[in-house]
Amino acid sequence: MMILLLFLASCVSTGFSYNREYGKEFKIVLLSVAHYIEFNHMDSSDQTLIVWKRDDPPAREDSRRKVAGIYFVIKNLTQLDSGLYTVRDKKGRKVSTKSLVVSEHKMTLKRGVSEELMVGFDLEPNSCNIYFFPEKEDEEHTPATVARRGKLLETLYCPGLMLLWPCELENNNLEMSCSGRFEFRDLNDNKALVVTLKMEPPPFNKSYIGIGAGIFSAVLSCCCCFKRSCCRSSSKKDQSETPNDDEPAVYYHEYENEPVGPGPEQLNPPSYTPTVPLIHNPPTMDDPPAFSEVYPPARQEDVPTVPVLSDPEPQFEVKGLTFPSAPPLSSDSTGCDVYTSDKLNFL
Repeated sequence: MMILLLFLASCVSTGFSYNREYGKEFKIVLLSVAHYIEFNHMDSSDQTLIVWKRDDPPAREDSRRKVAGIYFVIKNLTQLDSGLYTVRDKKGRKVSTKSLVVSEHKMTLKRGVSEELMVGFDLEPNSCNIYFFPEKEDEEHTPATVARRGKLLETLYCPGLMLLWPCELENNNLEMSCSGRFEFRDLNDNKALVVTLKMEPPPFNKSYIGIGAGIFSAVLSCCCCFKRSCCRSSSKKDQSETPNDDEPAVYYHEYENEPVGPGPEQLNPPSYTPTVPLIHNPPTMDDPPAFSEVYPPARQEDVPTVPVLSDPEPQFEVKGLTFPSAPPLSSDSTGCDVYTSDKLNFL
């Protein structure tokens, strides 16, 4: 119990802080020892105003401040009522203190394009002032005055606005430019209501993707075709105007140099029929002749160019191991002679 009394005493001595919205009411308890109430405005705390005094006649009370029972009541609060209230006794001693902060009503709305809006506050028509702050990055710009003293003035930022009695806005076809902040203020420029309107963009139509893709494909195809036609025309023009200087010169020589080795046709020995048998170095030894004597080794010599004839090839034979004495050379000789010559070696 003692702790509770100490808590109440501390609360009375130090006071409480109260938050109220515009247009609401505020009450202060008047104890029996209370003799007057001092008020210090929040913005000018050095100036003291006596808002109530017990000995003063009721005529000094204004329409918004009055005593109801044991309470001192303030109705229709505005920001001008924000401040510190101090209750004192007859000797000027502090009985209680209360701090009051009055703020505007706040509202946030979301609307789509072509939707409706209806907002307002119960203000007297001659005190109805409405300002609009478009939604921008810079909040320090000058607002647009939509209504002044109950008369509609400007609807440039949000076309279609209408002012209804006593202080209400209506719009049946909202646009994206209506996104922003509307402030309803009284005659003393106190904020009564602040409405933040957020406009939502219309839903994206997915068919636009197909249309855009089709247009892009068509344009791309036209560009490719145009580029190909230009390349073809330019290449044809270059071929017709530019001589074939870049082609390598090809020279054809017929038998400029004779082949080093015998060709396929030259491997056949020439047709040669000797009229007189020729015998060079007839063997006189009883031993059979060596193979190299009959077919001497081939030499790396140039093969003479011999005209190719259609006669049968000559045949070379070795008859016997011994040779008789050479008969006289005559045309009547019927013996088969062997002619050995290095020049006729085609192997």
